[in-house]
Amino acid sequence: MVYQQLENHVLQPVIMSRTVQLSALTVLVSILIGVELFGFLGALLAIPVAGVLHVIGRDLYDSYRRRRKPDPTTGTDQIPLSQPRPPEPSEQPSPDVAASAHR
Repeated sequence: MVYQQLENHVLQPVIMSRTVQLSALTVLVSILIGVELFGFLGALLAIPVAGVLHVIGRDLYDSYRRRRKPDPTTGTDQIPLSQPRPPEPSEQPSPDVAASAHR
């Protein structure tokens, strides 16, 4: 019983906070608020909603402070959206196909 309480109140918030890059306290409080307001469904949706609110709050704060943001990026390679995405090796046509297309 002690292990279950430790896991539910300490271990899970720490793991979830590392996954969604929120503090463990934010995760725990958002789950508690979600459960109180919407029950089981609120518990499931609490962490994604807290993450969305965190991003919106950070964007509002940055715009209030008038900080210029770098060019938005996409993917794990952090390629800026203004640059065209390089073709994947599997997407490039083979030389035989390219030669037959020019005929």
